[in-house]
Amino acid sequence: MGATIRWIDQDKTILYYGLNGNWDQSKFYTTLKTLWQGIASLPHRVDLIIDLRECLLRSDEYTQNADLLPAWCPANLDGAIIIGRTGPIYAVYGAFMWHSKSAYLLVDIHVMSTPEAAHQFLIDRHTKGSELA
Repeated sequence: MGATIRWIDQDKTILYYGLNGNWDQSKFYTTLKTLWQGIASLPHRVDLIIDLRECLLRSDEYTQNADLLPAWCPANLDGAIIIGRTGPIYAVYGAFMWHSKSAYLLVDIHVMSTPEAAHQFLIDRHTKGSELA
């Protein structure tokens, strides 16, 4: 179980968060909450790339507490991109979106297959000044 956290750009507007190994729901949510608290302390908007390609998650565990995520989400989180295409990722994504809508959370979340695609998506959005669609 490990994590890589690094800024993608010099302006510190795109944060990469990569997980690897086995993560239980308690450690996953505790770590994500801490990361989001760090984002909340920044004076500007931040996009987050969450890379779960090397991370083993069990969807039945992660969807149980997805209702906690909207309450923790920082106001300056502009968007999040989840990297990976496994069942658990879509289960967590779906649960988060369900609870986000009920909490009126305005964070755009996308699922992509590579960090490069996510980075390019965000660079294009920042360059064009458009919103995540």
